[in-house]
Amino acid sequence: MGRVIDRPIAETRNLTFTHAGDEQPSLRGLDIQFAPGEFVVLIGACGCGKSTLLRCLAGISPHLSTGEMEGAVLTEDVTQAVISQLSPELARV
Repeated sequence: MGRVIDRPIAETRNLTFTHAGDEQPSLRGLDIQFAPGEFVVLIGACGCGKSTLLRCLAGISPHLSTGEMEGAVLTEDVTQAVISQLSPELARV
């Protein structure tokens, strides 16, 4: 079992995301927490779900991209994530 952060700024709980037209999910059962001030680097092969995770954290998926999301993306106050809450906190290079 991974670490538990007392007050994460964002977290996923059993996050699964399947892009429209795909048979297999890009993300499956992901539980992750992000601590305030933490520097996180996502690395992996092309197509492994890095961008999908960022879109879910930013509130873009499933609202502005097609696909099915199960589980939850939560912010500091443990509410469903919306774009205006998370977008300023996320960056993608």
